[in-house]
Amino acid sequence: MSARAPTARLPRVLAGLQWAIVLAGLVFLLVVAPIAFPGLLVIGDIPVVASFCVFVLAFSTVGALVAARHRRNPIGWLMCAAAIAYTVGGVGGAYAEYAFGESSALLPGASVAAWLSTWVWGAGGGMPILVLVLSRLGPRPRDAGASWSG
Repeated sequence: MSARAPTARLPRVLAGLQWAIVLAGLVFLLVVAPIAFPGLLVIGDIPVVASFCVFVLAFSTVGALVAARHRRNPIGWLMCAAAIAYTVGGVGGAYAEYAFGESSALLPGASVAAWLSTWVWGAGGGMPILVLVLSRLGPRPRDAGASWSG
């Protein structure tokens, strides 16, 4: 039982961290950034930010639920990884965009953040496609027999 406990908790921990990162980013973007960096957030950006947060939190929550209940199912783990990739890509892209566009001085790590954001977005975008492919290739309840229902 002790060997199963860490893997059962890992998806929940990942989802909890994901929620914490996204909520901290929202607080920063909606409360701190307008005071510290006027002009960074335009009113038209709020629906985009809100939909991005809902998307990432849905991916991390559903991925954690699937991975916690069916640890061998790759779909849950891929959904968790995609949520992390989208978060890293979004934060890195926003940092690089601010550093290169709005900031008067080049901020440290802006080039690395832009490069990482570009590659991570591609990986995150490919994971949902992989989830769809794997879900179509997986066993069907009518084909799997009694072992699938347990």
